[in-house]
Parts: sequence; structure tokens; C-alpha cells
Amino acid sequence: YKRMLAEWSGNYANAPLDQLALYNCGDCDVTKRLEARTAPHVNLELLKVYINTAFTLDKMEETGPLLDLPAVEEVEHRIGKPTASLARSLRKLADNQDFDPDSNKWLAWLLFDKLKLPEINGRVTEKEELALMANQTGSKVPLMVSAYRRLQKVRTTLASYRKSASMNNGELHTVWWLTGAVTGRLRSGDKETEGVVNLQNLHGNPIMQNLVVSDVDWREALEG
Repeated sequence: YKRMLAEWSGNYANAPLDQLALYNCGDCDVTKRLEARTAPHVNLELLKVYINTAFTLDKMEETGPLLDLPAVEEVEHRIGKPTASLARSLRKLADNQDFDPDSNKWLAWLLFDKLKLPEINGRVTEKEELALMANQTGSKVPLMVSAYRRLQKVRTTLASYRKSASMNNGELHTVWWLTGAVTGRLRSGDKETEGVVNLQNLHGNPIMQNLVVSDVDWREALEG
């Protein structure tokens, strides 16, 4: 039945009604068959929660918390120097001005090839492996890498927050997903949509929490 409408693809308004009706019946048939096959495996009460919650999340996406720009500028100022200092130190250890501290490949080369530190789980440079490496060897370099990454993560997050706020009248906008996390919590963000940020991990970063406010004039309100 899809072949019947192939020539009208992109503008079904011009398709003959009898062909369009058959196409629609085919869609309904497939949907009903799918419902009959999956219904025994679906928790209807949970499905109702998803359906009702979807309307709330849709409204939540229309607005968002406000970004405290003065606080953002202060944080950027405070972390700028230590971030740059750590980057310079890592380049000095690498003895290569082209060394990129943001590259996992470069970091693996520095740790395992240049400094000959032991591999914990292969040539992995994740947080847990760096901590174990530092503990086993007493080297401060893995801790320097972790510290640089923490600061750089804040900087990149601030940049995305600034962009979202500039595009949405000072508000931080996100996309809320009902599914996606094994724990059942909401998932936030959409890498494909410009101006959308991730708000789901705010609870784990007190610095970022303090940058999100309900009133950009809260300082004046306190003083008043």
C-alpha cells in the first residue's frame, strides 16, 4: 500500500482519496496489530503515568530557570587562571607545546609512554583509573589531569549555559525525556538542538547550582 502513494510522497494532499484511505487503513492495521502483540507486556498504570507526565514536561520545556550572569562571570574569573596553569604544567611535562590536555589520546601518551606510569585498565584515563594510578605510584600527574578536567568541565558547561540564556531571554532551556535512565529518573538535554542544556546533573555540582536562580535581581531583593 505504500507503493501506491510513492509518487505523492512529500505532499499527500494531492493524492487520490481512495489511495489515501487505503494507506491510512494500512497504518491503522499495523498499529492495532502492534498493540495486540505488546499489550500483555505493558504495565498500563505505568503507561498512564508516562502519558500524564508528558504534558507536564511539555510545559516545562517552554520556560526554564534563570542564569545569574554576574555569578557566571565571577566563576569564570576564578577558575580561568588555575585551568590555564594546569594546562601549562601538563604541556611542560609533555615537553611539547602542541600537547592537548583535552585529548584522551594525548593524555594516554603522556601518562603511559612519556612518564611510563602503569596501566590500570588498559590505556584508560578515566577518573577511577587516574585515582588508582596516583595511589599506586605516588605521582601527582594523574591528579593534575583530574583537576584540569573538573575545571574544564565547568568552563564548557558555563559556555553552553551562556549560549542557552542568550537564546532564551536569560533562561536555561532543556529537553526532558521520560525514559533513558535505568534508575527511572528523568533524562535531560539534546545534543542536536542548539541552545538546549543538560539540567539533570545540577544536584551533583554546587558551583553550577549557585548559578541558577528564580530571580536575576535576587541581590537587590535581599538588600531591600
